Amino acid sequence: MKSVFQGRIEKLRKVLSEKKLDGIFLSNLKNIRYLTGFSGSTAKAVITADQALLILDFRYFTQASEQAPHMEVFKVEASDYLKAYQGAIAKSKVNVLGFEGDNLTFDDFEKLRSGSPDLNWTDAPGLIESLRMIKDPDEAATIKKACRITSKALAETLDIIKPGMTELDVLAELEYRMRKGGGGNLAFDTIVASGVRSSMPHASASEKVIEEGDFVTIDCGSSFGDYCADTTRTVVIGEPDKKQSEVWNAVREAMEMGIKAVKPGISCREVDGIARDYLASLGFGEYFGHGLGHGVGLEVHEEPRLNGRSDEILQAGMIVTVEPGVYIPDWGGVRLEQLVWVTEQGAEVFTDAPISIRPLSAPVK
Repeated sequence: MKSVFQGRIEKLRKVLSEKKLDGIFLSNLKNIRYLTGFSGSTAKAVITADQALLILDFRYFTQASEQAPHMEVFKVEASDYLKAYQGAIAKSKVNVLGFEGDNLTFDDFEKLRSGSPDLNWTDAPGLIESLRMIKDPDEAATIKKACRITSKALAETLDIIKPGMTELDVLAELEYRMRKGGGGNLAFDTIVASGVRSSMPHASASEKVIEEGDFVTIDCGSSFGDYCADTTRTVVIGEPDKKQSEVWNAVREAMEMGIKAVKPGISCREVDGIARDYLASLGFGEYFGHGLGHGVGLEVHEEPRLNGRSDEILQAGMIVTVEPGVYIPDWGGVRLEQLVWVTEQGAEVFTDAPISIRPLSAPVK
């Protein structure tokens, strides 16, 4: 029986044929992980119509035999990586070879090209990323598990935030809980921003002391099985005032409208516009300066992108965030984010941390 990775390579070979490419030289480790199962930190690969080569040094031979038994290992000898890459390319016996121009450095490309002057190199951006957009059921289940771990840790952390804690205190509590709950590496650097700092969408946690009446925004994600989660909650510590409630409720409604719009056949641009137009109708348009969402998988930011520039059509199997925000300088900001799976019936929400303007004790199973 063919493995899931062999099936992915077969799909890639069909795409290569359609693009008139004899093969592709892979340098993006996430794409190599997707196609081969190999998760080491150093590798290159060459995929052709009849070969699948994984280029490794001695540190990874055993790991590759366990994770990618369907791949032929091309060994790097005496730490001469360039010679190994050129050898693998020569072994592939191709005339037109694609490469990942958005990942391979110019210096490496020039060295490779100089070693194979008769080869026609063709930039092939986004080739594997387009395959990665559609998640199979096992990938979806893995991401859902990452979301469970993240949601549980976030719910527990929200329940213990109190005035006098610093943003760094909150970050430590949250990341400990994600690890203790079975999470792997962080999907990205955790964001904790309170008070006026919550108006910065990607603020790093600081030594700022959280005060009564502060907004606290937490954007976090654990990984599980190399796949990422991504979720955001904004709460008020204490009793929210009228403006805080107005902004928070507007963002909550925009998020729900975006989730409701997610379904196969709609464009990313349209979904973004539904949430964006609603916030603009309330006078918050200028304070929502980023896209509504993005794909999530082996990386926390993948295709497709839910923004006003994307004509990508949502398809069943895609997993995307829906994360509107309002960020008012010198006042504060609100972002709420759910991770959803696009199904034939619409959006299935994977994130199950409580959504409330005030922290709530609501354990996630």
